[in-house]
Amino acid sequence: MAASARPWYDSWVASRRALTIAASLLALSSGLSAQPARLVPDSASRVRIGSADGDEVTLFNRISGAVRLSNGEIVVANQGSNELRWFSATGSWLRTVGREGSGPGEFRGLRRVLLLSGDSLLVEDGLAARMTLYDRHGTLVRSWPISPAGTFVTPPPLGRLADGSFVAVTERELTPPPGHTQYRAVLLRYRDGTILDTLATTAGGEAYSVPCGTATSPGICGMGVPYGLRTQAAVAGGRVFIGNGERYELLRIDAQAGREDTLRRNVPAIPLDATRRAYFVDSIVEGLPPPRQALVRERFAGAPVRRTMPAFDALIGDDAGRLWVARPQARGAATRTWDVLDADGALIGSAQVPSGLRVTHIAHGHVVGVVRDADGVEYVDVYRLR
Repeated sequence: MAASARPWYDSWVASRRALTIAASLLALSSGLSAQPARLVPDSASRVRIGSADGDEVTLFNRISGAVRLSNGEIVVANQGSNELRWFSATGSWLRTVGREGSGPGEFRGLRRVLLLSGDSLLVEDGLAARMTLYDRHGTLVRSWPISPAGTFVTPPPLGRLADGSFVAVTERELTPPPGHTQYRAVLLRYRDGTILDTLATTAGGEAYSVPCGTATSPGICGMGVPYGLRTQAAVAGGRVFIGNGERYELLRIDAQAGREDTLRRNVPAIPLDATRRAYFVDSIVEGLPPPRQALVRERFAGAPVRRTMPAFDALIGDDAGRLWVARPQARGAATRTWDVLDADGALIGSAQVPSGLRVTHIAHGHVVGVVRDADGVEYVDVYRLR
């Protein structure tokens, strides 16, 4: 797709071609293995990194990312200390890179970590509005600012395309807060902080907020919509996938070919009853003082009421070009199901991932994620796929 000379907000996709993927296409292909990808959450395959009271290097505070390199090493982005920590394939600490600060190799708000070709790491500093590139050993290669485009700052990248450009998603308010706010998602393509063009716009997520503060200092408090829609996007097989979970529908963009289509899959809707909505609010107020709990519950009383669970609530692309789609998790279930699609949108299997695992990376036959124990202590778990 040719770069546009216009600002991003005027650079809309001129036309679209919708293609519905039939149910027969989304069935298991006879030419593929009859055994879908299966996660093995046993003691022989799992590597756990972290501790509640051990060495400082294994005490985590707000893990913002974790990836596994091709040699088995695991890199953890610890936002609480603004450090990148390298561990061996068996979980032993190897080295720490980065620290609090504004200089080269320092971070103020360590956030997203992307694993690129050759096991290089692209790290986003949200507060410093800067990207930093490291090699596989943690040696700083270069860094650059996330430059403004008018009054807009480039959002963090979702992934990199074959031409070396990056893809990011941002959202524009369709209805202003407070109250029920709906968004339009905008997919951007950029290089070195310079926006090249807009790949697509589509239905985005939603939010709920209420007036708060005082008469002299009014404000708006974001509350969230219980099991509401959220924009999900990922790069897989050189293509970009985006959706909001309102239905099992994904917009797929092939930027190199200048083509987009829509993938749909018929799945039964999961009812969202009052008990489950109450569970959502209970999880928010847990641990708050009783007066504060009552205030939060009162504010949630006016939140939009969704009748069904989102069709999916996470997308991740793996190194084999497959797209992983997280299905709603049953309350109290030991595992949750991830559908595995090939780059053409065909369902090629599923994986049962341990409940509570926030998946951060899938590559080299392993799944990496973050879990919390009952005391809120964070760990990184790595599982082998077979």
